[in-house]
Amino acid sequence: MVDLLVPEFLVDVAKIMTMGAKKYGLYNWQKDLERRRILAALYRHALAYHMGEKHDVESGLSHLCHIACNAMFLYWYDEVRGELP
Repeated sequence: MVDLLVPEFLVDVAKIMTMGAKKYGLYNWQKDLERRRILAALYRHALAYHMGEKHDVESGLSHLCHIACNAMFLYWYDEVRGELP
């Protein structure tokens, strides 16, 4: 039931992905990122959120949406590609 997803959340995740594509190149996240690097970014955003910071300073978007992007990267490597470097 895709209609149960929060559209604003998805739009902000897409904004983060767009920023990343401009900064690092299209689909750069699919080019053998290390698990450690993905987890480090996820933990940084989770820690900032835990400490009361709702939005990332660089992007101005929710730390939770940044966490979702990193979770998507991990999911893609594990479930779609079948391996993580």
